[in-house]
Amino acid sequence: MSWCYNVRGPSYHWVVDLYECLKLPVLPAVIEALQKEVTDRMKEVEKGKTDHKKRIRIQMKVARAEEQEARKKWVKRQALQHTYGQEDNVDEEEAVDPTLIEAVEEAIRGTQDNNGDVVHISGKSCRCGSKQHKRTSHSLCRLNPKNM
Repeated sequence: MSWCYNVRGPSYHWVVDLYECLKLPVLPAVIEALQKEVTDRMKEVEKGKTDHKKRIRIQMKVARAEEQEARKKWVKRQALQHTYGQEDNVDEEEAVDPTLIEAVEEAIRGTQDNNGDVVHISGKSCRCGSKQHKRTSHSLCRLNPKNM
């Protein structure tokens, strides 16, 4: 609006052009309200051109820049302070509970058949009765048409 005010004059407002493009009637009350808005705005702009207002704007910009720098430093510090649990004994090797090792080995032995092949134990089994696969389309299934 400042550019329009300087180039086209104080009686110009873009809303009037919009109404004319849409072929809507422009009422005199609308024109008066828009002209009042333009003059009030330009008075506010002129009030803002004093040295005191300029100093306040500059102080606000400086404060905003300082706040942004402080925020950047804070974010960098936060990024470096990640903690992922207790790190009391980093150099010492943690002793693994032997019962845990035994349980894992037993679970592995339980998933092997007589040949030593790993059998996948799940809730479902194939129609052929095998626990190694679930579908008859599997390459090892005896009901697979390709194997017949």
